[in-house]
Amino acid sequence: MIVQRSAAGNGDTANRLFEAIKRHGLTVFARIDHAAAASDVGLSLAPEEVVVFGNPLAGTALMQEDRRIGLELPLRILLWEQGDGVFLAHGDPRDLVLGMRSNSTGRLWMQWPSCSLRLPLKRLVNRSALGARVVGALGLDREVS
Repeated sequence: MIVQRSAAGNGDTANRLFEAIKRHGLTVFARIDHAAAASDVGLSLAPEEVVVFGNPLAGTALMQEDRRIGLELPLRILLWEQGDGVFLAHGDPRDLVLGMRSNSTGRLWMQWPSCSLRLPLKRLVNRSALGARVVGALGLDREVS
């Protein structure tokens, strides 16, 4: 799991995340508000939500190669408050293919260096946590392997 502390508050970080998802041409399939669910059963929880999103074109191609990858798709980012900080977390999507037996799935994955399921997760989190200006100034928006 990759965790990034945000430089902004919960609301601003969430807004940045949704703007970044939209900017990358991804689809938000669901928002799961854990704090609201806790409140519904009389419990308290600091703000925490899971954003479920992805790219059906990219995800479908991967699932056509190995249906088991469908268990991990769409992708998810967890956004939560803890103490005086706001954090974002996600799994490394490259790990999706490590446990798959089909070599073709791994080859397919690596053919898409800027695939909407690979690099943009890091960009989405960086833009959400740090803001676009800081990300650009630090060079965190460049593709890395």
